[in-house]
Amino acid sequence: MAQGDLTRIASNIAGLNALNALKAVNTKLGIHQLRLSTGRRINEAADDPAGLTIATKFNYKSRGLGVALDNIGDAKNLLAVAEGSLTKINDILLLIRDKAEQAANDTLGDAERTAIQDQITQLLTEINKIVDETEWNGQKLIAGGLNLKFQTGFQAEATTDVDLTRAHDQIALGVNLGSVSRAVSALEALPTGLASAVGTSDVYGEYAELASGMYQVTLSWDYEASGTSTMIVTLRDGAGNIVQIDSNNADDGSSNVLASSMTVSGTSASFGDLTLNTGRGLTIILPAASDLATSDKVATFRIDYTKQGGSVSSNESATAYMRNVDQAIATVSSSIKNIGAIVSRLTFKEENLVVAKTNTEAAYNRIMNADIAAEQLEAMKYQILQQTATAMLAQANVAPQAVLGLFR
Repeated sequence: MAQGDLTRIASNIAGLNALNALKAVNTKLGIHQLRLSTGRRINEAADDPAGLTIATKFNYKSRGLGVALDNIGDAKNLLAVAEGSLTKINDILLLIRDKAEQAANDTLGDAERTAIQDQITQLLTEINKIVDETEWNGQKLIAGGLNLKFQTGFQAEATTDVDLTRAHDQIALGVNLGSVSRAVSALEALPTGLASAVGTSDVYGEYAELASGMYQVTLSWDYEASGTSTMIVTLRDGAGNIVQIDSNNADDGSSNVLASSMTVSGTSASFGDLTLNTGRGLTIILPAASDLATSDKVATFRIDYTKQGGSVSSNESATAYMRNVDQAIATVSSSIKNIGAIVSRLTFKEENLVVAKTNTEAAYNRIMNADIAAEQLEAMKYQILQQTATAMLAQANVAPQAVLGLFR
């Protein structure tokens, strides 16, 4: 820094030095006063370009974690609605079982059993109403067919899947009453030459009858030049999952082998009117597929399958119906258990996100926000320097007047 020469008054070097120092102090003071005013250490990119970049990343992560926490809260509320309805259905099923057990007692006559059946019918109607009315933003939560994804993290791929594909109405639970037959109706045109009909069977072997619902049957024909061909039958549920069936096509249940598909070999003529029993209450009747003898083909069609309804009109039917209700209770209890497990997972995830958000916010705060105590100390220091620099500037402006003494 240049030093002033008292005898050279055309340029006041000492005054210029004092002025520059005062301007620098004013700039520093202004920065600290701005930080005190805004509470932020970085008020423009020039303050700390690298710090601003890092802080911006922390900021969007923190905000994303906050939204994820809100999403988890909404998801838990949705699942609480489903759980509440399932719990009420479970209560109704317990009452239905009590009534079925009462009807199984031969001390009752036809009139008494009819009254019990009427009461059970009303209770089943209420189950259906609960299923229909349990919804969230237009989505029926326990009617089946729902596969939900909850966004539970700030990353795009941070989702939690919730399977609500299981239905809980009286037919899906297998507790419907009356003479409803096992009806199978094709929802798509049956492919010519592959399947002429689908039907029902009273033979289930050692395996349980299919639950009511939508199913998909795929028939795959593998042509062989020798004239012997292979038909592979695959059954899937409404969600596309393979349903295991009796691969032996046994009608007596004595040699059933549960497998993912059924394989039948023979000539095209041998398939004529061949009935394939899946061992799960569903049969498939194949025609003589002579038009398929020279090529491989795959055909898929959907079916709507409904289980046989129950009854409490006798000891035997009421006892059988009790077993259906027991299975329904187990199904509903399993659904409640699954929802509880998901809610538990979401709770742990929520706790983890709270900690992550706090730590992320702390990192952002350390970079982006001002330390008010330190900024106040700095501002006080520069206020004092501002006063001293102003005083020195005044003295520097007066000092050249000493030269006037030479002219006295």
